[in-house]
Formats: sequence, C-alpha cells, structure tokens
Amino acid sequence: MSDDRDRLIGKWKVWVKSWVWEYEFFQDNTVTWRDTNSLEKGSGRWVMSSSLVNISWTDSVTKESWQRSALIGGKNNKAYYSSPYYTGAYYIEKVVFDLPKTVQQDPEIEIELDDPQTQANYIDSLCTHVGYGIYNGGFWVYVPEVYSPHPIEIPENLVWFNSNFGTRESDKIYDSQASAVQALGGRVTPDRVAFYEGIGGKIICPTAFTLKTAPTIVNTASIVTDELIESVKEDLKEIMGMLVLRIAVSTGGAVLGRSAEVRRLKAREARAKAALDNARARQASAVTRPSGGPDQFDMYRYSWPGGDSVSYEKKGNGIVVDYVKRVKNPPGSGGRMLAEGIKAGGNAKPDSLFAPNILQKEANSNVVIENLLRDCVEALGGKVSSAQKGVDGTGKHWIRMSISY
Repeated sequence: MSDDRDRLIGKWKVWVKSWVWEYEFFQDNTVTWRDTNSLEKGSGRWVMSSSLVNISWTDSVTKESWQRSALIGGKNNKAYYSSPYYTGAYYIEKVVFDLPKTVQQDPEIEIELDDPQTQANYIDSLCTHVGYGIYNGGFWVYVPEVYSPHPIEIPENLVWFNSNFGTRESDKIYDSQASAVQALGGRVTPDRVAFYEGIGGKIICPTAFTLKTAPTIVNTASIVTDELIESVKEDLKEIMGMLVLRIAVSTGGAVLGRSAEVRRLKAREARAKAALDNARARQASAVTRPSGGPDQFDMYRYSWPGGDSVSYEKKGNGIVVDYVKRVKNPPGSGGRMLAEGIKAGGNAKPDSLFAPNILQKEANSNVVIENLLRDCVEALGGKVSSAQKGVDGTGKHWIRMSISY
C-alpha cells in the first residue's frame, strides 16, 4: 500500500477526450486539478482501496477510478471517468522532471510498423453486414459504396468460425492475394496470416478470416448462416436438391433432356430469394444480448462487439438513461440496444424511463431521444402511458416516460 501511495503523490497529466488537465495528489488525501489551457481549477479528495484509487470532486457529480497497477509508470488508460458529459476510459501519466541528458553514440531510431488491422480501410472495420451466397456459395461482405459498390465474396474455405489464431507473418501489406499467400509458403491456414490490398487496392484483407483477424465478419457470418438455415430450411432442401440435379445433368452432358427440371429451378429462385432477403432483414434488425454489469458506482454498463454500448442507473423500479452509443448495430436500433441492456441488468419491466441532460448536438436531438425511448418501451413489451418533456433550471433538456404493461 505504501509503495503505491508514494507513486500516486505528486503531479499527473490527464487526457480526457480533447481536454488536458493536471492533477496533483497530496499526502492528506486531497487532490487538485487545473486546466493547462485556461485558469479553471478545482479540488477534491482521493481514497485508495485494495485495487483502485477513487477520486471525487467538490461540487461535482464526476467520479473517477484508477487501477492501482496504473501507478507503476508510463502513459496508460487504466482509468475510468463517469460524468454527464463523458463516460469511459482515459489516459494518465505521472509527471517526471527531466534528468540531465546523456550523450549517446550512434543513436538508433526504432520504427514501429502499423498493424494492418488498425488501418481505416481494413475490411473488418468497413464491414456493414454479411450475406450468404446460397447460389454461388461463400459469404458476401458489404462495405460502404465508396470502397466497393458490390458485395465482396469471401470463399467459405477462407473462413474459420472456431479459430482464435491468426499470427501476423509481418506488418507488410502485399500488393495482391497471390503474393501474400506466397509469403506464407503457398498455404492458407488460420494459424499464420499475411495481409494484402484487395478490391483494386482499396481494401486491406487477410489471407484467413478468423475470430482474431476479422471478428466482426466471422461472428456475423456465423449468425447469418444459422439464421438462414433455420428460416428457409424447406426451401434450402428443395433448391439444393435441384442444384445437385442440375450439376449432375450438366456434367452428364444432357442438359437439353432435362429442361423441365431447369425451368422448375428457375421458378423457385424468386420465392427462395424473397425468403432469404426476409431472413437477412430480420437478422439486420436483431440486437444480441450484450455483456457487462454494474460498475463500482452502481452504473449499469453493457457493450457489444464493435464498440456499441449503453449505460444507465436504477432508481427504484425506474431507469435513468446515461448513454447510448451505436456503432456496429443496425441504424435505428438504439432503443432495442437499451432494452437489451435493461433486460441484462435484471429489470425486464421498469415502470419509467428518464433521460436527463439531453445534449443538443442536432436541432432534432429531443425527437431522436424520444423516439429511442419509445422504441425501448416497445422492445420491452410495454406501452407509453405518459410522456413528459422539459428544461431544468440549468437549461438541460429532459424526457420522462411512464410505462404500462
């Protein structure tokens, strides 16, 4: 305890979003802060537990927690911030006074190459949704039209659903799939991967799609496959039976003699395609159960793979909404995300939803939040019995909805 206490005492530089602050911790469990770009400052108190340093500020609802392992040194983001204007991790670093410089003979410059998976045009980051090419096989990955107006076909033999492997051969990005595979000795496996510029050099792709190299695509492809098979099971049986017949006829050289079967196959295509499209639409609107739970401040925080998250507090049998962030989940699914988070927290039938401090980022921010809350009520299986809106004494907008079931 005493070692960590000694490490904490002194000045720290803190980065929260675009702000840069300086904290100074004292032996008497007090702490001060100041904005390095203005004259703003304040004070508070800190307390150290077995694993955390918890910080509270005078006349403020903001709370912070630092992991004690963050005190060892170096810039790190083992710190958590909770306030009405920002909730999430941030960076901290102990201020160390410069030591006299020493002369180094023939200094070497260390160059750290970028991980291809962190590039903005990496295929897993661009993926908007995934389809299954039932007629041609393989998966279709959809990306923004600026990168490709057509879906990108990923053969099934390049997708490994149960592999968490994918060690990079190097950080080099090859100019073609062939050269990337050649760098791996001519074999494609989930254990070692190389990266290349595909789709005319616009998109970076891995040689193997695993849960490590492309978690969004692989997870979505798995869900889509299960959903489609279940939704169109009978059509699949009929179509696949006809495809086998068609292939057999083709390889046997007697296509003309089986023209009736080919016409039957074409007649079924429209019905099967409609069923597949309906299944994809249901999948696109689905929001899976998130992971998470209450934090040390009794704030319930839940998240999905890809960066989507919700947070809220429980007040009696009501819910006070703190934050909803949609990244990978379908557009318009914010209300369903909040509902899934509330269910995961064990409160499937709250009697009210309250959204305080609605930030006016857009002219229709209140409408957006109201629609989100109404979608949440519907997803919970309830009805809005009353809706109230207003502005508090500090100018902050709020919405409260009462729910009946």
